[in-house]
Amino acid sequence: MEVISIEKILAPNMAFRYGGGGMFAHQNRIYFAVSSAPVIYSYYLAEKRTTIYEPEELSQLSIVRNEDIGGSPVAVLREVQTYLKNYTTTLHFDKLNSDYAILHTKQPDRSGRELFLFDLNTKDFMKSTYKIGSDSDEFYQAFGNSKAYSIVFLDEADSWVLQVYDVTISGN
Repeated sequence: MEVISIEKILAPNMAFRYGGGGMFAHQNRIYFAVSSAPVIYSYYLAEKRTTIYEPEELSQLSIVRNEDIGGSPVAVLREVQTYLKNYTTTLHFDKLNSDYAILHTKQPDRSGRELFLFDLNTKDFMKSTYKIGSDSDEFYQAFGNSKAYSIVFLDEADSWVLQVYDVTISGN
């Protein structure tokens, strides 16, 4: 087993204690995001080198760089709740298709949730994002095969239903 040390994980204890983020392989790279910040890490296998990609508007997002959480289980739960209330976190990170990845974030001080599109060819974030209002019931649990997936309970059917939406990318 090869062990790879990644430096500069923002709030590593938060990333460990709160599930979120995601990981996938694409063209000899491992792309991953952790829950503690809206940042994409890319590990290039051939050169054993890590690159960090941040959205252009990262300075406008509430992220923590030097603080972290720890302590007793009760204190950790309180700190996770405080962290989620005050800082932008990554809900999940998925490969949409062979050209794009989606970084799904929760932003307490802005729109609520936002989808950042990452171009896997140019290795840049697209300028436009998809904002989901904090009062919206729109929520996606996964992306892949150019589709968005959501599981909801429908009272009238008295069952869980998988909803599948086509995702189209237009312009930058």
